[in-house]
Amino acid sequence: MKLSEIQTAVYARLDTAIANGEILAVQYSFEKFDRPEGMYIEFHIVPSEPTDNWCGITRSGKLLFNVFGRHPDGIFGVTEECEKILDLFPERLLFDGILIPDEGVMRKEQEDKEKDDGRFYMPLIINYRSK
Repeated sequence: MKLSEIQTAVYARLDTAIANGEILAVQYSFEKFDRPEGMYIEFHIVPSEPTDNWCGITRSGKLLFNVFGRHPDGIFGVTEECEKILDLFPERLLFDGILIPDEGVMRKEQEDKEKDDGRFYMPLIINYRSK
């Protein structure tokens, strides 16, 4: 499956959730984005094998979400947002030729090194396979 087809399917799923107020706005990896003061989400699609990507075809990879927050917001808001994303991409979900084979994984929160302003992020990794 072409990477552009995967992007279209995943972005459509995310955009619908954003429009319905289910999740926060998402900064896609290709967009210029001014960092808001509150929580926000960065998103990247990472193909597993670089050799697959040279012709735009990918068979598997990861959906990487970094959910940013500030310490005054607390870890609970960021964790809750990660759980909402997990609900959008549950284990064994099949949509538009993309399979989510297993449950996504929330990693331990990390300090944001880009700015020293009390901001942190929690990585969320969801594996995918394509047809």
